[in-house]
Amino acid sequence: MKYKVILFDQDGTLADTLHLIAHAIKTALKTNAGLEMDLPEIVSHFGPSEEGVLRTLLPHQHKEAFDTYLQVYEDLHDSISPTPFDGVRDLLESLQERDIPMGLITGKSGPATQITLQKFALLDYFNRIETGSPEGSIKREALKRMQTYFGVTAQECLYIGDEASDVRICQEAGVPIASAAWASTAHPDILESINPGMVFHRIQDLQTWLLEHT
Repeated sequence: MKYKVILFDQDGTLADTLHLIAHAIKTALKTNAGLEMDLPEIVSHFGPSEEGVLRTLLPHQHKEAFDTYLQVYEDLHDSISPTPFDGVRDLLESLQERDIPMGLITGKSGPATQITLQKFALLDYFNRIETGSPEGSIKREALKRMQTYFGVTAQECLYIGDEASDVRICQEAGVPIASAAWASTAHPDILESINPGMVFHRIQDLQTWLLEHT
């Protein structure tokens, strides 16, 4: 099978940014409401974008908290997540050199997504970017929009993501998925159990495989 479009997740796939997101939310909660919450509890609310998480946890102060979140996210980016994963830029460049269209589908908010892409100078690699919603996960709908935008079928796309939920969403949408298992937050055993044969532990291995399938 030759894929015509490659779609990427951001956090845990292009860069180890999940800890940065959780830490920035933790700081926003404490700064705006004096609310102390540990990181695993914050992560348990992921699904909606960060704006949605803060709306749930601080319904009356979520706008101020989101502003704080974005400021902290940007301020701490260079120290907590200074670079993309080693090999990501080589992977993107190799696909771009072959004129393979690329898109980004993330559950993260638009402003934070832009901060990361600008910090890493990755914006120019992606033909289209779909970000998250405060209301909940919209990756299934984003996959559909990507197919329409690029004029391809579900089977002609390949999504690359690190979460078990990405596998389930892609399977329901009929979109092939390669699971990224190289982040510190990844769960390779779970990914192997639900996406056997399509789990990659090294970016370099994924790159080699992609160049044979695009």
